[in-house]
Amino acid sequence: MTNPLSPHAAANAGGFVPRIEKSGKPIQDGEAVMGIPKVVSPTAQPKPAISQPNQPKLSIDKQTAKKAVQLIFNMEWANYDGMPKLLEEMYSQFGNFIKVTTKPSNMVGLPKKHRGLINVRAIDAYVLLIDTILPMEGRRATMKTLETNPLFVESRGKISAEDMLYAIDNDGTPQDFSLSIENKSKPDDSVYSYQVNNVVKMIPRWAIS
Repeated sequence: MTNPLSPHAAANAGGFVPRIEKSGKPIQDGEAVMGIPKVVSPTAQPKPAISQPNQPKLSIDKQTAKKAVQLIFNMEWANYDGMPKLLEEMYSQFGNFIKVTTKPSNMVGLPKKHRGLINVRAIDAYVLLIDTILPMEGRRATMKTLETNPLFVESRGKISAEDMLYAIDNDGTPQDFSLSIENKSKPDDSVYSYQVNNVVKMIPRWAIS
């Protein structure tokens, strides 16, 4: 095809003149080369998407879901007069939620001896702890909340988290209480003791009815 004397040479026939290297091989520069297929660089193929494993569907009964929303409604919202209106709009489709019902103590003064009931439901945060956190998350999570949450740490005062958990477990049971630490300036910060199987338990005054 490159013989200048040949009538069939590409140059003599007015056809395509291939570019030739010194080695005699045609230069493949992306143009068509006579008798040799065009070399096409492979295009980058997109990586196949990594399939994510199917996420398990969580089945939560309606009563548990309602308690969870109720917990949100009854939180202490700083700098708000009550609850943010946005929450009412977000959860309006789920019905009306009312604030938890507490049971204020009917204990009068600071008697040395008092026969009454354990009443941990005197503070709304403890109502949520009893009705929501304990049944949904268990005793370990409840104990951690009592130990680390500033609201519960402050409210239990000098009472250990173990004694408060015992009071939660026995909320509503009658006991004979004895005044142990008196605080006349803040009566609710006073501490009473009671015995269970010869073991002394401590409880804040506000948790006695």
